[in-house]
Amino acid sequence: MTWLLCDYGEVLSLAPSPADRDALEVAAGVTGDAFWSEYWAHRPEYDRGTVTTDEYWSRVLGTRIPPTTIERLLECDATMWSRPNEASLAAVHRLAHDGHRLAILSNAPAPLADGLERLAWLAPFETRIFSGRLGLLKPESAIYHVTLAALGADPGDVIFVDDRAENIDAARALGLEAHVFTGPTTLEALARPT
Repeated sequence: MTWLLCDYGEVLSLAPSPADRDALEVAAGVTGDAFWSEYWAHRPEYDRGTVTTDEYWSRVLGTRIPPTTIERLLECDATMWSRPNEASLAAVHRLAHDGHRLAILSNAPAPLADGLERLAWLAPFETRIFSGRLGLLKPESAIYHVTLAALGADPGDVIFVDDRAENIDAARALGLEAHVFTGPTTLEALARPT
C-alpha cells in the first residue's frame, strides 16, 4: 500500500485570496508589505510551536495585543488558509480510489491545525501531521522520521508532494519519492495510469 503524503498550504488549499489578505490586514490594523514581511519573518517559530499565538502576533505587530484582537487575527488567519484547491483534491481522490492512503504533512501552528482538523473536505486524509504539534519543521529530517513512524511506512512506500523545493530535497534524501507541486497537474500526473 502506497501513501500519498501531501503538504497542505497552497497544495491542498488555495493561496490566500486578496479579500482574505485584506481581512487579516483590517483585523491587524496594519496594511502593506511591511505587515506581510513581519507575518512571514516570525512564522517559522509559530509553525514550530515555540511561540504562542499571543507571542506571534505581538511580534508581528510590535506591540502587546488584546485577547479579542488575537481571537480575530486567529480567525482571519485560519479562514485565509481554509479554501480548498478543488482540482488538487479531485486528483487526490482519484489516487485514493486507486488504492493510495492519504496523509498530510504541513508546517502549521497548532491553533491553525486545530481549525483545519474541522474542515470536512480533509476527512479522507486519515493521518494529519502538523509541525506545531511536534516542535519540528520541514525540511528538518526529524519531522520526516516522525511522519514515517506515524504512517507505519518505509520511505519507499510514500509519495510526497510539496510546493517547496527544500522540503522535497529533504524527503528525497531519506528515500521518499517526492515531487515539487507546481499546480494540480503534479497530482494529476501521479493519478494517470503508467
